Amino acid sequence: MERILHDGSGTFDNQLLLLQKWHSDRGMNARNVSLDFAYLWIQIWDASFNMVSLTVATKVGGRLGKVEDVERRRNPDDQTFL
Repeated sequence: MERILHDGSGTFDNQLLLLQKWHSDRGMNARNVSLDFAYLWIQIWDASFNMVSLTVATKVGGRLGKVEDVERRRNPDDQTFL
């Protein structure tokens, strides 16, 4: 549970699980708690080799929502997409 609270989301039985720490002393209640976004990893299967690039991944991800740069390595030649 702590990992999900820290990372913001997880899965249970192949379903998205969103948790937010409850603070009754801050006046939290079911009406003012918003669970309206989640960070997700996206996998694209059976892409042709000429489509496996950071540019294509960013464009496809951009069609789904906001793309977060979480694992860019220092050396661009060291990128792993497969």
